[in-house]
Amino acid sequence: MTENTVCPDATNLSIAFWPELKTSTKTLYIGISTDCFHYTYTDGFNVEYLAANRRLTIHCYSTAPFLPWFTSGSCRDDCASWPLTTLVVVPTDAISPGPLTVIRDDRIEYFMGDQSAEVSLGTLTVS
Repeated sequence: MTENTVCPDATNLSIAFWPELKTSTKTLYIGISTDCFHYTYTDGFNVEYLAANRRLTIHCYSTAPFLPWFTSGSCRDDCASWPLTTLVVVPTDAISPGPLTVIRDDRIEYFMGDQSAEVSLGTLTVS
């Protein structure tokens, strides 16, 4: 059985997720999942703007044990929970007008090297 649903408009969607939010001009609001690589939760986010290629990268970073099979109490294969959505707020005062590509970079820091995966969230126009 299939149910026909309609996605809410941006205003109603933001009210549903962030009812206390007061928006302002020259600001990007990006709702983003808190799971990095879909199996570990983030230790945090940072945002990097590269003016040369008009790219805004949201780095989702986390850490993982060097020898994961020796850990205890972690939730890997035998349990799951729903990822949360957090709001990343980026002021655009320092970004010149024009198209801007927004990228999410999931990154896990290991003792012997890192794992990284980038996905494009879309392109927008800064005015």
